[in-house]
Amino acid sequence: MTGLITSLKKQKWIKDKRIWIGVGAAAALLAAGISLNARARTAEAGQEPTIQTATVRQGDILISASGAGTVVPAAEIDLGFRSSGTLNELNVAVGSKVKQGDVLARLGNTARLEANVVTAKLNLISAQQAVDEIGLRQAEALQAVTQAQQAVKDGEIALNGLTTPADSSYILEAEANLILAEQVLEQQEQLYRKWKDKPDSVSKAEKMKAYASAVQAYDRAVTVYNWLTGDASDMDIASAEAQLAVYRAELDQALAEYESLTSGTELEKTQLNLELARANLKLAEEDLAGTEIVAPIDGTIMAVFADMYEAVGTSPLITLVNLDSLLIEIYLDETDFDKINLDATVEVIFDSLPDDVFTGKVIQVSPGLQSSNGISTVSSLVRLDEGTPQKALTLPVGSNASVEVTAAQAEDAVLVPVEALREISPGEYAVFVVVDGEPQLRMVKVGLIDLTYAEILDGVSPGEKVSTGIVDTQ
Repeated sequence: MTGLITSLKKQKWIKDKRIWIGVGAAAALLAAGISLNARARTAEAGQEPTIQTATVRQGDILISASGAGTVVPAAEIDLGFRSSGTLNELNVAVGSKVKQGDVLARLGNTARLEANVVTAKLNLISAQQAVDEIGLRQAEALQAVTQAQQAVKDGEIALNGLTTPADSSYILEAEANLILAEQVLEQQEQLYRKWKDKPDSVSKAEKMKAYASAVQAYDRAVTVYNWLTGDASDMDIASAEAQLAVYRAELDQALAEYESLTSGTELEKTQLNLELARANLKLAEEDLAGTEIVAPIDGTIMAVFADMYEAVGTSPLITLVNLDSLLIEIYLDETDFDKINLDATVEVIFDSLPDDVFTGKVIQVSPGLQSSNGISTVSSLVRLDEGTPQKALTLPVGSNASVEVTAAQAEDAVLVPVEALREISPGEYAVFVVVDGEPQLRMVKVGLIDLTYAEILDGVSPGEKVSTGIVDTQ
């Protein structure tokens, strides 16, 4: 980097100009002072003062900074293992092309880690089954609640119908319930027959339970309908009352069971175990994955820092770079920090291609200075423009270049020598325009300033004469 830095050229803005005068009366006083000084010299020494002038002209002005650069890859990644061990597999060498996901290297003696992954997977399966079982029991409990609620309703209909037989609405409702129960029974029976001869499973058990529930609901509907359409005796009424009490007790039990499954600690415990099993599996898989180095991107192997069967740690083992998109890291003197910005145009001449000039744009500016051998520099990244010839895009990493960064420029600008500028106050300037041999102070609006010329945006016109100082002549 020292060789690059010592080749830097420096170009500075005009700084620390002394304020000659104030505004208004002070300017007039200065003009008068020039005239009086000239007269005094004429009277005392017989000398004639001469005002040195320059002609305001049009031209181009460019603010730039020179520096050095080095070709670098767009992406450079150091890869290593996440655990220590013996390098048992090395699938790449310097210069190898790899694809994202390729296994570049592996450690040996991973049997324990592989076993941990298997155990963690089995624990996860067990935890998931426990949660699924809770879910199945919840569904069964909810179904039991629904059936118990319907049983209570049927019992109430039966009892009310027996005690008030003149109300035919109970009979109609009981008949409707019987028809619906018969339809459900037929549907569940068909489903059960499809699963009847299949091996035992959770799904088969669910179909069996649904069919059994449909049979019970149908039998209950038949009983209620028969009660309501027959002659009610005191024994029938007593039996209906007893049956209703049983239905209500069963409903209370079903509600209690469902409540315990949905809000009890058992559900929370199984869910917590499931999350813990998932976390343990992730850790086990990460530990096993830590014994492999996998390419995170497509690229080229730039360096390999170990040999087969060597004991390695977690330090970088392989350097992977993306050579499909090369960048240029450039260095400017720290005094040129104000001349570098994003999207600034850069001209590049590579040492290996001295007859070609390439252009690019600044895509990144380092916020801090870099220091080498006591010299501070500004670092930036440059991407060459689209359409750049392939010979520049395929240069090897580390190729050196000279660069010229354009900070600002103006074409056909109105220019005066920097010696003609008079800084009245910070950011405010004036010039002495020579009219009929006499200097006249005029305020001007200044744009770009380089070492030689200043761009005048308003105040003077091309062809006018401005004073750059006074010299004495004999």
